[in-house]
Amino acid sequence: MNVLEVALSSISPEGTPFSRVVGADVVRPANVRDLDLGPVTVSGVFSHVDAEYIFHGRVSGTFLGICDRCLCGVEKPFDAEVIWVFVHGSARSPLEEFEDDEDEEFDEDSGVIMFEGVSINLAPATWDEVVLALPAKMLCNDDCAGLCPQCGANLNTAPCGCVPEPESGLSETGLKGLADMFPDLKKKPNRLED
Repeated sequence: MNVLEVALSSISPEGTPFSRVVGADVVRPANVRDLDLGPVTVSGVFSHVDAEYIFHGRVSGTFLGICDRCLCGVEKPFDAEVIWVFVHGSARSPLEEFEDDEDEEFDEDSGVIMFEGVSINLAPATWDEVVLALPAKMLCNDDCAGLCPQCGANLNTAPCGCVPEPESGLSETGLKGLADMFPDLKKKPNRLED
């Protein structure tokens, strides 16, 4: 039994506390690229009402990576509140779910997770939350100065002394050639500025 599996017999209607700290390899599906991820914590309360098993809790952890601007090591924590509703039934492949979604405008049960057997595996839902929390850009801080484009020095630690390159204008973008090709055209004012 997986450490993120919960036996149905252990879930009471009043609520059953659940807390596990697992490695990324436990939540990552097979044949999926690994993420630089520290331990993941899944904690909350499981309860059941009629045929639905409800998990209300949090998924938290830390992404490990390199700053996209200055190439320093970065640890980005994440913490997501989750409410997962599980219903016993036949689990379908994502392709089958997609084909069914094309036929229906709105499915009230779209947030329901189907499971089979006598236990619920939280690993797939946990992985989904981890992927949704993944930052689009990994930065050590929001105002990271990055590296000097000339000498490669980290500008967060100290200025490097290189002469800054001039601001790119029309003359350096290659579009100046168009202005030279059409000297008779005058710059027209922008209508929005009127």
